[in-house]
Amino acid sequence: MNKLKLNILSFAFLALVVVAAVLLGSEAKVKPEAKFSHRLHIEDIGVECKDCHPGVAESKSGADDLLPTMEQCATCHDVENTDECSKCHTDVDNPRPFERVVKYSQKFNHAKHVERGVACETCHDQIAKADSAGTGKLPVMEACATCHDGMQAEKACITCHENPKGKLPSDHHSALWSKQHGDEAKLDDARSCVMCHERNDCQECHQGDNLGRPRAHRPGFVSRHTLEFRSGRTECSACHDERSFCAECHLERNVYPRSHQRASWANPVSGGAHRLQAEANIEQCVVCHSDEPGNEPVCAACHQGKSEQ
Repeated sequence: MNKLKLNILSFAFLALVVVAAVLLGSEAKVKPEAKFSHRLHIEDIGVECKDCHPGVAESKSGADDLLPTMEQCATCHDVENTDECSKCHTDVDNPRPFERVVKYSQKFNHAKHVERGVACETCHDQIAKADSAGTGKLPVMEACATCHDGMQAEKACITCHENPKGKLPSDHHSALWSKQHGDEAKLDDARSCVMCHERNDCQECHQGDNLGRPRAHRPGFVSRHTLEFRSGRTECSACHDERSFCAECHLERNVYPRSHQRASWANPVSGGAHRLQAEANIEQCVVCHSDEPGNEPVCAACHQGKSEQ
């Protein structure tokens, strides 16, 4: 038994060593070989993006290699001086080719964006503050969606993706995504969701009480939902598209507007305040007092056979 435990422990340790080696090897592959500070060049020296990336204004494909070459650096730096190599290279004895951009969307057109006056940092967020080299400042889809919202610019997936079908974000591949997506949507008020999904997509799956757990609303929402509705923070109609929904819930709980609780709200002689309210804005009444198709108007339930006052 002890020997079996020892063999299991040895195997587990070996597996950990192999995993660690793979991870370390992967890190070594992606670690930039070159040292470069955008902040130094842009903020301190005043170099413009086009000085190092001269091909951007004519580029019509995201697969174009627009990163500076050593020849481009040589317009400012003395690349022949071997004593200066360590300024840019982390390993001067074994300099390696810098990671190039070759797999970005081929449909991305730099030239069109430049012509329209889109600033580089609009897409390459915080690039002017970056002190490290690498391709980590390539635009993410959220950045594209700030303009490609269907109004300022085309939103269709095919605009950027040659074959949008099946291009799911990596988190969508998780077996738990169906249970986790609600929490993710709440983090940024579903702004990342609407890049691909329409607001009514939620309703197609989440009809009625089909919301799963946890619920769509956080604990205590009922007590504060009026304030959130009035402030515009919550768009009730996104899910509750039937105006009778509010009325049914309020009637079940005997919750009425404050005006209805006054003794003068309704009286048999003049009609009271409710008559004046109805004459001023009948539409406000039918928000709650809506009649079902085929039935008599809701007013008739009380005013049946009575003459107008």
